[in-house]
Amino acid sequence: RLNQYMEQKTSPRKFQIPSMKEYIKGKDFSVILVTVMIPSFLVYLATKKVFTVASSKVDEKSDFLLDSYAAEMVYHDGNFDEMKACHSDYKTKLAYLGPVRNDAMIKRFLELYAKKKIVSPQAISSMSYVFSIYKLSEEKAAKTLVDVCLSMPEKIASAGKLLFIGSRMLKTNEAKKALDPIKTMLSSSYRDDVSGPSIVDMAQQAMGEAAYRETVNAAGKRQSSLTPGWEILGLTKEVATTIFEEAKKDKFVSSREAHYGSQSTRYDEKGRALGKDGKPQNPEERAAAEKEERDAIENGSEGGGDMVKECSQCGYTIAIAAGRESKFFGPGFKCPNCGADKDQFSTPEIPDDADKLL
Repeated sequence: RLNQYMEQKTSPRKFQIPSMKEYIKGKDFSVILVTVMIPSFLVYLATKKVFTVASSKVDEKSDFLLDSYAAEMVYHDGNFDEMKACHSDYKTKLAYLGPVRNDAMIKRFLELYAKKKIVSPQAISSMSYVFSIYKLSEEKAAKTLVDVCLSMPEKIASAGKLLFIGSRMLKTNEAKKALDPIKTMLSSSYRDDVSGPSIVDMAQQAMGEAAYRETVNAAGKRQSSLTPGWEILGLTKEVATTIFEEAKKDKFVSSREAHYGSQSTRYDEKGRALGKDGKPQNPEERAAAEKEERDAIENGSEGGGDMVKECSQCGYTIAIAAGRESKFFGPGFKCPNCGADKDQFSTPEIPDDADKLL
């Protein structure tokens, strides 16, 4: 026994953590509450807070990088070398996302591309190239398009674009059939469920024709043969020929030229529409404007009034407030209507009986 005692005395003691059951055994509930339950709850709250903040910062960083990736890819649309370099760069930056990285990247790109870009042969080529970067099969590409469209049911226009591009980009019947959920979603947006699918089909056909018409006009005015691109848009040669001949008849005016070219009407500072002579088109407004000019001249002759000048080339008239001549009628002034120099302006003569003409 003496030997056993000496061995226990000289051997190192092992530190043992008592089990929770042993720790609380025989203790009062208030002691357990203060020493165990409250500290455990506080540790839980602190851990949850740290995790939430860290997770939020990661989400913000991910959203920023995904948005930047999509924006740069759309910016370099058509430049496949730049698109490939951009994809490679952000693929590395977003590596921490793990298995969900590729899915998040391509879906963010598709959302922005459908929002910013119009349907065109170039859009179909670019989209096909992007899917090739991700090495997706046609079935997986179709599923990705469906997932993106179903995630934004309120964005009907974007879904229509993606359906059009997907149906022209994909080649197999199985992949095209896999796009049917997008058609169903678009059809349900119309009140008439029976004619909904027909409306979607007509809208898709009209989208292709409009895209080819814009392609033809954008190709320039020196065209003599059918503009390429109708095949990739899914049009027949007969339809493409009709569109080409119509555009040729209209001298290949693009939608941008037609839009801005039609805005030839000018307005004065009071919002009155002006004619080619620089005066209001409406007879009553013209009479009122002429009276204002005469009053300005009369006030100017008495000193301190406005100055009125009329272009001798086109008849454009301008009234300059007293003291503002250097700003609005300076040395470099030119007629805004015909471009005549300042020296072509003179003070108009007002007949003595002008008031009787009003």
